[in-house]
Order: sequence, then structure tokens, then C-alpha cells
Amino acid sequence: MMANELWSSFDEAEILYALIWRKTDDKVYDAVAAANTFDTYTDADIDDYNVELTNHVDSDYHSVDFPADITTGVYRVQIFVQDSAVADTPHADDDTAIAQGEIYWDGTAEIDLYTASSNIDEILEDTGTTLDDKLDELIADQLNRTDIIDESATTPSLQIIVE
Repeated sequence: MMANELWSSFDEAEILYALIWRKTDDKVYDAVAAANTFDTYTDADIDDYNVELTNHVDSDYHSVDFPADITTGVYRVQIFVQDSAVADTPHADDDTAIAQGEIYWDGTAEIDLYTASSNIDEILEDTGTTLDDKLDELIADQLNRTDIIDESATTPSLQIIVE
């Protein structure tokens, strides 16, 4: 379920918008073409790329849902404040980036620590073990490990032997 995944705090009188970049190839989301379309960025097409955030009345909180038509992946998000001295549209050279980050998207919702934790719990439940049991197993494996450094080699190397 989507719920205002893109957000920023900034003066309520300002217009904020986001650009969404696909991490794998640095292509920018085309919000006009939509349907998971990503383009090579061009200043002249910024009107096609901007995803406007909504200001919540009498607050400095702006937010918007991550676009539903974007498929699973990792995306980089930049949030800009629109320069009010310029016309009512975004201008890449005049607007100022005020925030940035990455979002891990499963195609319908953000993958966050809560989601990841729930998924780990489900996986462990399917295998009939608990997270505590798995951690105990990993610690026991570490205690049974012997690290050997070959000091006679011209380039030191590290061998890991697990017994």
C-alpha cells in the first residue's frame, strides 16, 4: 500500500517536486509518459519528469505517493524547491535541490526495515527456525572458524578455513 513515501519539510508557501532516477542506468522517470517510462535526462523536458509534492495546509510538510506504475527496483529521489521568480513550471537550472535519498521499491510499496524484518520472520518461519536460533548458528560457525595468514607469500593472503 502506498502512503506518501516521498516527503520533505519546507516552507508551506513553496512548491516542491521530485525527480526519480532509476539507479541501474541513471535514467529519469517520465511522469507524463508514465507506465514505467524512464528517459535520458534533458533540461528541456523537466516538465515531463517532475512529480509535485502536496503541501498539507498550515504545515511545512509536503508529500506525495511514489508513482504506482514504477516497477520493482532501487530509485534515487531528488526533491527540489521551485524558484518562484521563474514561471509556474520547474526549471532545472533555477530550482534548488533540498533533499535526496534512495527508495527500495517492491512494485507496490517501499521496502523498509519493518517490511524487511517481517519478510525475514516469514522466511525463518517457513524453515522452522527462529531468528535467535539462526543467530546462535552464525555465532557458532564463527567460533569454529580458523583464520590463517600465509606470511611467507610475497603478497600476504588470508585463508579462511571453516571446520
